[in-house]
Amino acid sequence: VSEFQQAMLSGLDPAQLGQALRDSLQQQLAAALKSQPAPAAQLADFERTLKQIEDRLHGKPAVLYIPIGLSSAFEAIIDVIERKALYFDAASRGRDIQVRDVPEDLKETVERWRTKLLEAVAEHDEPLMEAYLAEQEIPAAMIHAALRKATIERHVQPVFCGTSLHYVGVQPILDGVIRYLPSPLDRPAITGIHPNPKKNQ
Repeated sequence: VSEFQQAMLSGLDPAQLGQALRDSLQQQLAAALKSQPAPAAQLADFERTLKQIEDRLHGKPAVLYIPIGLSSAFEAIIDVIERKALYFDAASRGRDIQVRDVPEDLKETVERWRTKLLEAVAEHDEPLMEAYLAEQEIPAAMIHAALRKATIERHVQPVFCGTSLHYVGVQPILDGVIRYLPSPLDRPAITGIHPNPKKNQ
């Protein structure tokens, strides 16, 4: 029985259940990665992985986070929308996060990825496109809203990065599920055909 299942049985309130779910998913992600190739092999080339998403899965990745360091030197992630670096404390299993300014030598890289993200999302959101073409400073809330719309309509796929083996980047992925993916109310009802033609009325 997982910690989350135990928490449900113990009758915790919704906030405590939410934290228990985070802890449980974090442990499951860590366990899954331990059975995979070494992190050095998995994180060898961030951009190559994005190219594979495009070529092999025919996806349109919208990068929200980029890594600071690769392979064994992977130490943090950068929030492209907020332009902030997130450092996860290993001692607390990633629960404690330090938000810092983007390192000076990565600021230009962040702006490059942010521009790519805005261009990808603006294609599917007219207000965002107008603000982008007018070279206005676009608020994060507008980007998040447009990104959610484009994701639900399957125009783009939000891309995160991290390694649960070292508790880096897990929380943003969980937050992204809530922020960008559709709820049942966002999707149409499922229809099907009954195997018995007489019941297809």
